[in-house]
Amino acid sequence: RLRSYGVPQAEDTVFLELKKKFKGVVYKRRTEMPLAQAAAYLRDGTPPAKTDQIFREIDFTMRRLEPAPRVYLAYDRTAYAGRRDDRLRITFDTCIRWRTDPLDLSAGDGGRLLLGPDDVLMEIKIPDAMPLWLVRALTDMGLFPASFSKYGTCYARYLSVGQKPAFPPGNNKEEFSVLDSILSSVSTTVSLSLPQLLLCTAASLAMGLGIALVYMYKNTYSKNFVVTLALLP
Repeated sequence: RLRSYGVPQAEDTVFLELKKKFKGVVYKRRTEMPLAQAAAYLRDGTPPAKTDQIFREIDFTMRRLEPAPRVYLAYDRTAYAGRRDDRLRITFDTCIRWRTDPLDLSAGDGGRLLLGPDDVLMEIKIPDAMPLWLVRALTDMGLFPASFSKYGTCYARYLSVGQKPAFPPGNNKEEFSVLDSILSSVSTTVSLSLPQLLLCTAASLAMGLGIALVYMYKNTYSKNFVVTLALLP
């Protein structure tokens, strides 16, 4: 993924990242470069002015898997770090939004809301065991670990069914919230008998399992991703 903090211009620094999960642990490798150089590399393979070992790892992955741009994701983040242990980080993401056009990071940070307007995504990042005070606080509030992927959720809810909203770069988040509420009020109903519903459900599950099995053959995958593939239909 290509990441920026704020809306960058051509000469501003952005981060090209490789993110993967292995045995439940997320690993990130990233290198920085100006937006213009990153765009040129992703567009036609032109390497940036400065390269390092991490860039070579990313370049190898790009050549091997040939990924292509699919979606823009943005969110407003409030981040905290531990006073006694700065490896402890807690982040709160609000107004998570997405779009498929334009995919240029410099084209503003507008998009359609991915979750509800009042939903907040909290992430706790710590390499070792959680401190007891945090365990007690989470227990008192009834909060428990849950798996969530912004891109995975976006794909499962929208991209997999062909929704491709395009928003002008000049619009702001408030305008998109209003549009989102209008779109969410539109619904379509179809009458199905119980046998028809059961037949459709069984066919969908069979199709999903087939897709998941095909993907698992000679591919690296996570359990959550395979489950998502199986349930998509």
